[in-house]
Amino acid sequence: MGVNSTFFDILNDYIEEGNNVAEFYHGEKDDILKGLSKLIGDSGTVYGVDSLNPFEDHPNMQNLKEIPNIHLKKTTMPYLPDEVSDLDAIIIREFIWTYPIPIDGRENPDIYSAINSAIKFGGYLIMPLNKTEEEQESGRYTMYQNTIGRQLPLFSKVYHQDGLMIYQKQKKLRY
Repeated sequence: MGVNSTFFDILNDYIEEGNNVAEFYHGEKDDILKGLSKLIGDSGTVYGVDSLNPFEDHPNMQNLKEIPNIHLKKTTMPYLPDEVSDLDAIIIREFIWTYPIPIDGRENPDIYSAINSAIKFGGYLIMPLNKTEEEQESGRYTMYQNTIGRQLPLFSKVYHQDGLMIYQKQKKLRY
């Protein structure tokens, strides 16, 4: 799903004013961070988490420094800054970071552990998908969803359409 008004209309059902949220792997794009900033208002916090230095070079990142409820954090997954915890939602723009390791297909449990630890019960894992024809035809797209199910057993899928998947963290294991 592209980031557009429909994307934020859907997110409005899951993210509300005063929430603490994060976007992982935002790169030099600022569209989701700015949109989240508006959704959560002045009483919430948006963390932009990436391994790139978020304040260097790109004008988009320079502009984000002026928005008081956005905090850009440089880190390498699965290591998250202490303040990126107890989140109401995490958005992962680049779903590829949750994929199995391409060379040998091993899953990366540390990434999922970090996601699980950072989201509080009742919170959401939100993934705009780039469903390429190759992914759909090869079956990888389904494999990725199954991997999430295995690695995040407390998360249940609550939305899946329009190129967007949303999982909610439950208090009990789903059966």
